[in-house]
Amino acid sequence: MLSFGVHAFEVNARQYLLLPKLNLAQMEYLGRSLERAGFDLAHGTTLTAKRPGLVIHIEQLGLCWSSSDPSDYILPLIPGILGCKKELASVDELLSAYLTFFQPGRKTVVRVRPRLEMLSSWDCLRASGACGLAPDEYLVIRSLLGTSTGTCGVVTDFGVEGCSPFYAGRRLYYRSRLPASEVFRTLGVVGSHAQYNSYLPRDGVIEVERSSPDARGLADCLSEMGEWCSFIPAERESSNVRPEWPCSAPVV
Repeated sequence: MLSFGVHAFEVNARQYLLLPKLNLAQMEYLGRSLERAGFDLAHGTTLTAKRPGLVIHIEQLGLCWSSSDPSDYILPLIPGILGCKKELASVDELLSAYLTFFQPGRKTVVRVRPRLEMLSSWDCLRASGACGLAPDEYLVIRSLLGTSTGTCGVVTDFGVEGCSPFYAGRRLYYRSRLPASEVFRTLGVVGSHAQYNSYLPRDGVIEVERSSPDARGLADCLSEMGEWCSFIPAERESSNVRPEWPCSAPVV
């Protein structure tokens, strides 16, 4: 089971905190707590809390961001967030919060939905040498890669045959095709930096030559997310919760 840990980033002049995937009870708890701290609230798929000199945005997908450091207000609320009861959601609904995939012919195309590892945030993370892939996102992607064969397209900080080099800031990276087993072994995750690292492509799309997604294996990995996901996977017929996930993290 995954234990929650605090991970903070400065990306394009914004301050980010990774949070667990949040359910309705947790969003309500955060709203009440911030309101007691003197914030005015605006609700939606994003909870926006305003007070003079500070605006905090909290995404249900598990991301908090602000132009100023929100830690003094958000970090004391983490024990309360983790203490909220988990909610039921079907395996399909939970997987859709992390990725979508389809199989044209013998290929599998996967669109990952990370909190932070995408678009201009991806550019900034690569330029700084950091990785923002959350532990639960990492778990789902590796579960998929574990049933894949052939090669897939990723970005690496090491060169391989046929790769295409490019710079992010002053750091050299490569657009590479690696065996799925090698991506499984080298995929970067927040808080860890190995000698050789692979990363999601900037657009979050991975094309695997051959894959046989194991529904049971993916369901099992959802059950292992611990404090990083506030939903319990259940069969569709027994689930009475349909979380409305935002399409992506804010584009910055």
